[in-house]
Amino acid sequence: MSNAFDKASLVMLPHAYEEGKLYSLKPTDRSGDFTFSRGTDTATRVNEQGYIEKETANLLLQSNQFDTTWTTSNAGVTGGQSGYDGSSDAWLFENNQVASSASLAQSFSSSSVNVYSVYAKAGTTNWLNLRTEAAGKSVWFDLGNGVIGTEKASTISSSIESVGNGWYRLSIAFDSCTAVRFYVVDGNNSFAVTNGANVYIQDAQLNQGLVAQPYLETTTVPVYGGLTDNMPRLDYTDASCPSLLLEPSRTNFITYSEYLLDGWTDTGCTITKTNETNPSGNDISYFATAIDSDNADRIRYFGGTKNGDYYFSFFAKGDGNAHQIYLRGLGGSGAANMYWDVAADGTISFNSNDSDANGSPISENYGNGWYRIGFKQTFTGANAYSDIRPSRGDINSGIYVWGVQWEQGSYPTSYIPTYGSTQTRGGDVLGNSNNISGLFNDNKGTLYFETNNTIFKGETTNKNLFGLTESSSGNYFRFRGSNSNVLVQSIGFGSNISFNPSGATLTKYLYKWDGSTIKLFVDGVERGSVSQTATFNPNLFRIGFNFGFVSNTKQLLIFPTALSDAECIALTTL
Repeated sequence: MSNAFDKASLVMLPHAYEEGKLYSLKPTDRSGDFTFSRGTDTATRVNEQGYIEKETANLLLQSNQFDTTWTTSNAGVTGGQSGYDGSSDAWLFENNQVASSASLAQSFSSSSVNVYSVYAKAGTTNWLNLRTEAAGKSVWFDLGNGVIGTEKASTISSSIESVGNGWYRLSIAFDSCTAVRFYVVDGNNSFAVTNGANVYIQDAQLNQGLVAQPYLETTTVPVYGGLTDNMPRLDYTDASCPSLLLEPSRTNFITYSEYLLDGWTDTGCTITKTNETNPSGNDISYFATAIDSDNADRIRYFGGTKNGDYYFSFFAKGDGNAHQIYLRGLGGSGAANMYWDVAADGTISFNSNDSDANGSPISENYGNGWYRIGFKQTFTGANAYSDIRPSRGDINSGIYVWGVQWEQGSYPTSYIPTYGSTQTRGGDVLGNSNNISGLFNDNKGTLYFETNNTIFKGETTNKNLFGLTESSSGNYFRFRGSNSNVLVQSIGFGSNISFNPSGATLTKYLYKWDGSTIKLFVDGVERGSVSQTATFNPNLFRIGFNFGFVSNTKQLLIFPTALSDAECIALTTL
């Protein structure tokens, strides 16, 4: 049907968006644009570069105004200095007294994994110390030679990166603090400083996670960037063209999803921090390997008492050796065991011959050797746990691990990062802000949408995807479904139509009413028809009711008239 876009009154192709808004191509007066809400900052998507994108943040206040919120001790700051970015936004930070230490600090209380960073350049001294209070995690940086000096109190990691012209970006990652602080010092592993010793600093930042994110300027409140609240998730997982990712609310019960040295127990395994680039494009992952040949070697996460279905998943990458990964879950009614084969070329595939077929396992390629693997566990009230056994007794092999998730449900949803506590992603809801009262007015209409995967996958009961409502009468159309049933309900103006997809992957759906008959077409086939018993001119539209569904919507078309059966078949044919 080559002229479908011309006939449609509303055309939504996921292509352009801003926070709280998804743009439609038609109508061109913007009345067809959709509002979008999610309400949490823990959602992720796969962006245009193929990396998992999160929300970014700078949690410090006055991040480059060091004479305001910041507290000085035996030190002074002077603005207007030449910066790393060609601006005059840098600051001279110097000791202005004969004292044993000179510092610049800002209070910030946190028990999460965070990164503290700043751009710095040597002045009369080469040395700058970054420190977090209470935990006393402290690192000395040599700005003259671009190297890290002494590290104290077991910081998670630290880095120094040249940005040109003698400037470096310094960072330390840590897991608790009451304040962050700079010290200008004379040398390594000491807080001693001579009167007048100075360095240049610019653009301080504090963000959650293990690596310093792109800098965000702040004034009196924290600033957020990246995939922020209420931003439509245009996801590039399956194609170069985006789809709109719509999911239910889920909670990741793993409290440290990326920092595997906290919250986990290990038996016969080692866990080592590495600089392997992870699926978010950052260079910190963890490598897990067995230290003996016992098949029980594992890292374990205890989840407390659990009931029902939970899905355990993580991102894994092989180390170039052929072996198996073994996952195990236990919680009341016996163990669920799963195996994945790791080939020498890095391919990770589910081994269906050696596992519990009821676990709904996955093995999804995320590029650069990384795969997301996982399985469903059913718990019955006992203390539940999940094991990762990285090499099934092969002491010569191991896996890189990143982004672990344990969520309640029978199927996995997109990654929810955590940094010290459980995190919940809100359900995605898409609604038309100006309603659609001008699109239908003659008791006829057609609605078409396309997805790039099976909607309602894994759901055992019917869940709602979207609906059209006629507010004057209360009549409405609702599209519902489950893993084994697709159901369209025409409440008040017709009967239901349902069919069993029988495991097929279905992508193109069309619903039409012409004043006398209601029909449903899916993938080029008419799936059912019923009599229309009343008028239906809807004026409200909404996608997403937070009732549990997964959909990657590729396009949505609304027609102000009933298309012919031939046009419906042509539009939905694969």
